[in-house]
Amino acid sequence: MAGILSLPSYEAGLATGSSESAVLGSGASGPAGLEAIIEFNGTYLNVRDWIDTYLITSIDGLHDADVRDARESNPAQHGETAFDSFYGGRTIVLTGKVRAMTLDKLRDMQLALRQTFAPLQEMSLIFHGKTPEATLALWARKSQPIAMGEVQQRFDSWERDFQVTLRASNPRFTSLIPTSVQIPKPTFNSGAVIAYNRGNFNAQPLITLAGSMLAPELRNETSGKTLNLISNVAADEEITIDIAKGLMIDQDGVTVFNRLDPSSDWLELVPGENTLSVKDESTGPIGMTNPSFDVDTSGWSVVGGMTITRVTGGGTFHSSPAGAALSNMGTGDPTRYAEATLFGTFEAGVTYVLEYFYNPVSSGSGVGTPEIRFGAIAAGDFATANAIDDPALPFTRVTIQWTPTLNRSSGVVFRHYAPNVITNGIYIDSFAVSDIATPPGDPLVTVEWRHTVM
Repeated sequence: MAGILSLPSYEAGLATGSSESAVLGSGASGPAGLEAIIEFNGTYLNVRDWIDTYLITSIDGLHDADVRDARESNPAQHGETAFDSFYGGRTIVLTGKVRAMTLDKLRDMQLALRQTFAPLQEMSLIFHGKTPEATLALWARKSQPIAMGEVQQRFDSWERDFQVTLRASNPRFTSLIPTSVQIPKPTFNSGAVIAYNRGNFNAQPLITLAGSMLAPELRNETSGKTLNLISNVAADEEITIDIAKGLMIDQDGVTVFNRLDPSSDWLELVPGENTLSVKDESTGPIGMTNPSFDVDTSGWSVVGGMTITRVTGGGTFHSSPAGAALSNMGTGDPTRYAEATLFGTFEAGVTYVLEYFYNPVSSGSGVGTPEIRFGAIAAGDFATANAIDDPALPFTRVTIQWTPTLNRSSGVVFRHYAPNVITNGIYIDSFAVSDIATPPGDPLVTVEWRHTVM
């Protein structure tokens, strides 16, 4: 029809309406304003169903923070050059009145108001919403004297107008209830988790790294930002990084900023979904390249005249098709041994067990108890045990445990020495190595945040 402008229909959102009906709203946006009960330092303001109460009639500064705008005029040209801008702090001004039914109660409430805002440290200023999830807070302190004149205008109750001015160095409103996600060791280097920030501004998380990790990197795949450590986290350590407070401490409260990569980002969570992943210099698999001698004896070496031979005859192997025979042993000669190098990274503080199956061939002068070693022998970080035969078994299971003092990704070996008596030979087979404990628990990265509104 001429003169009528037809408006397109919109899907109702935070900023959109409808030409057909009123939009009810989500009920989840905040912070709440004059409808809110306001809490500071244990005192509640604006509780309107109390007879004696503090009524808030005006709030300034609730809906935006200061902006640090930087720009310069263009010399001899129109316009100006704009530089990066940042939010500054936030000033909140609460204007209201103390209402009491008696003069004595009025004086009590005036004193309580002064006591509430007397501490000159930032405390949480909480605006309670309809639900705990809709309740938001920021940290602020009094920045100007409380204004409260002695003027009485009513005769049915006692009232005093007041105004409290507070300043927040961090302008963010955050949810009162924190949310967290955990990234366990099995997802390192391969998996990811989703952290959802329901606010409209970057959230500043509390990040905890606990348990053995090798130079871990926490990455926000959504923003492309990373937080990197240049050192390892030991099995009994816990590193906490508080982005909001600018702290990085260990489990004893000692500052450990020297362990943060200088090129690291101060990682935050953008509004909406954040895909988080952890990468460390993963241990990956550990073991021997030739644990069962299925084809040959590659990966093994002998020293001091000892020999190693692949054998397939009956009683010479534990697992088909073959084992290995050590011969030319000598008698407890410490310069004679067979050695295999292990692959993978062995983490400090983690206990590893190496097992194999052993069958000595006695010469009639005894079987002996040959020494075995497992670990970084050249570095002096290794364990020692003895292989003891059970004559009732065709092959005896032998184990040795080692807990590295440092992370070891090279130079880890198993060494089998000559027994302390003469033997015709020793059969060895079916080697395996695994970790049996990671005290005090599996490595875990925890990211905790509060939904953030500007």
